[in-house]
Amino acid sequence: MSHTEQQELPLFPLRTVLYPGGELSLRIFEPRYVELVTQSIRAGQGFGICPILHGNEAGTPATTYDVGTLATITDWDQGKDGLLSLVVEGSRRFHLHGRRINDRGLQIGTVSWFEASDEYTLDSRHRYLSELLHGLSELVPIAPTQSGNQLSAAESLVYRLTERLPLALEQQTALLKLPSLAAQLEFCEEQVAHLIKQSDTKLH
Repeated sequence: MSHTEQQELPLFPLRTVLYPGGELSLRIFEPRYVELVTQSIRAGQGFGICPILHGNEAGTPATTYDVGTLATITDWDQGKDGLLSLVVEGSRRFHLHGRRINDRGLQIGTVSWFEASDEYTLDSRHRYLSELLHGLSELVPIAPTQSGNQLSAAESLVYRLTERLPLALEQQTALLKLPSLAAQLEFCEEQVAHLIKQSDTKLH
């Protein structure tokens, strides 16, 4: 569930999903996003990253899914070509209720925040998920977060594992929408089981 209190948040549509505790590296070249990033750096505030449903990252404002994640800039640099390079980290999930386009072509969303994840204790049933994440992390290392954003062991397992599974954007976004940690863990189990079944089918 999400809180009823709403606020406006500048949006950055992308063809990827940013999960809480995850990191993305971005190269900024469009004037509207250069302005967004510049204001975020000056004000020490974040912006929303929403996965794209229809459209493209550049040009005409894209239509996004109705969920996203607050992104906080943890590192940035401006190259000799004038382009901004930055690293952002995900924190809070939000539900997108509506949007408007300002006079600079930037999407401003009306959002409410998902409630903090419920307490959940991992047990022996989830050991194979932890072992799978460990194996995948040797191929794609997990970068240490820079902001000190703390997730529970269950949250970290859910998000870091899903980042590494070969899922379509629609499936990745589905996890972002789930209201409870228990539902997110069940989602992970279902996706892993499906991928294992696919792999077995190809081998026989």
